[in-house]
Amino acid sequence: MKRLGHDLQLATELGLSMGLMAAGWTLLGLWLGIRLDDRLGTQPIATLLLLLAGVAAGQLSMLRVVARARQRLGTDAKHVMSASDAVRVLRTAIAILLLLVVPVPLGLVLGVWLDARLGTRLVFTLLLSMGCLGAGLYGAVRIARSQSPGSSANQEQPGTHAGADDAR
Repeated sequence: MKRLGHDLQLATELGLSMGLMAAGWTLLGLWLGIRLDDRLGTQPIATLLLLLAGVAAGQLSMLRVVARARQRLGTDAKHVMSASDAVRVLRTAIAILLLLVVPVPLGLVLGVWLDARLGTRLVFTLLLSMGCLGAGLYGAVRIARSQSPGSSANQEQPGTHAGADDAR
């Protein structure tokens, strides 16, 4: 019975953290998109793109939390994530969000400027903002993969552990 209570506590902790993380990144993307659209007069392009970026950042962050939690659930850990894991996940999520949020406004601003100069309506605005979103997604997925617990970037390379120099 005690084990069931412990498992329920861990599942609740994991569910709440994942839900809040996904909602937070999505709402942040939506808010930034609305603010940018108001400034640039590009309704609803920035809102939609940054909303998608927020959703993607939330999903990638949740996948990272799940990967860390799977490692810890095999042990008798008191919590799903340690404090250092939480900081690492937050740092990675912020890097992913920046990769998704920074390029899109830059593409929007440059696209609006080019469209105004060339009289091409929204052609460059759409092309540049979508291209920047795609580039940001590519970078975000690469970061998420490299930071996953089973990736080769996080595993110790053969011969780099203590005692490897002693064997030579």
